[in-house]
Amino acid sequence: MIISFNFIEVSQAQEFLSEFANFGPPMTNLKFSATDEPRIEGDRNDAPVNQQKFFLSTPINKVPTDPVSLSWKWSQLNITTDQLLNTGAPVPHHLYESEYSISYKRNENPKKFWGVTLSYGSASDQLFRSYKTTTLNATYYFSESTDPEGRWIWLINYSNNRTFANGIPILGVAYLFTPSPEFTAVFGFPFAFIKSKFADGWSSSLLLGPYIYKLEVAKSLKGPLQAYFALENSNLSFFREERSDEDDRLFYSESKALLGMKSPVTKEMSLDGFVGLSFARALYENDGFNPTSSDKILLENRWFTGIQLSARF
Repeated sequence: MIISFNFIEVSQAQEFLSEFANFGPPMTNLKFSATDEPRIEGDRNDAPVNQQKFFLSTPINKVPTDPVSLSWKWSQLNITTDQLLNTGAPVPHHLYESEYSISYKRNENPKKFWGVTLSYGSASDQLFRSYKTTTLNATYYFSESTDPEGRWIWLINYSNNRTFANGIPILGVAYLFTPSPEFTAVFGFPFAFIKSKFADGWSSSLLLGPYIYKLEVAKSLKGPLQAYFALENSNLSFFREERSDEDDRLFYSESKALLGMKSPVTKEMSLDGFVGLSFARALYENDGFNPTSSDKILLENRWFTGIQLSARF
């Protein structure tokens, strides 16, 4: 189980919440995704954005009572613009994130478990160049319940790269509710996640967290092939190496509406292709996240295409 409390990116939050409902044996997970926005010829204000992400998690101890996993995630955000940030610095054309994690879970019995996750990385235009770009994250969680359909999970987390309560240890609580294989919900502070099959061939999921959300509705077409619509908002945060104030971070926010199709291609692998519109995009540098900041650089709405490859074995 890999648990991160950095609610900055939607995919991270989904992994965090869905893992609470996973009581199966540890498995190797691999994901790669890429999005691209075509350049518009002759547009002086053209500011295309593209992004690549990679995630790998693998168990190093598969003993059911004491599973241990290692993970690595990496991403690159490329922004083509000559605009200046509110601090007067040029926008870096390339921003990166690399993070290494180790996770341990102790299954005391079918009713009780606890675990811890530690992460170390860098999020910057110059990865691991200095201590000023270091990211740290630690989470401890505990749960004990006799209810087969629901349980409370208690957490404590520290992170130096959150969009809320940054650098402050916070307590969290969640209630995991799984009344049937067709419905899973995690309600808690500061997040919520619901996944359900609500009609023949239809399914949906909803994620809510601090300054992020994602709604997805999917319809089975033929066999395992699905079409879906999704609406989401996410935020990324980086420590620019040459910033004048070490407390400042560079924030990138965006919303997306997209249509896609996804399907398993083998027993272990699935493929997802999508097109969409990126909007409400903004960049600014400050010592804290402020979604209403008046100092933002606003980027134009852009169409994009993307692909994601996932494997679990």
